[in-house]
Amino acid sequence: MIDLLIAVLGLIVEIVISWAVIVGIIKLITMCLSIGFSLPVATGIWLILCLLRWVFHNSGGAAHD
Repeated sequence: MIDLLIAVLGLIVEIVISWAVIVGIIKLITMCLSIGFSLPVATGIWLILCLLRWVFHNSGGAAHD
């Protein structure tokens, strides 16, 4: 039971750190380009990146030619 709780908390921390890094990078890009920053848009971009990583995930197998 404790192992499951630790695993879930670790997953939550990993997701929060991933979100914070991506949103921070988007914030820096918008500051450099002098365009408006929107937290919902940045979160949407993070979700799209997560979905792309999930769809195109390489399981470490041999590459196909």
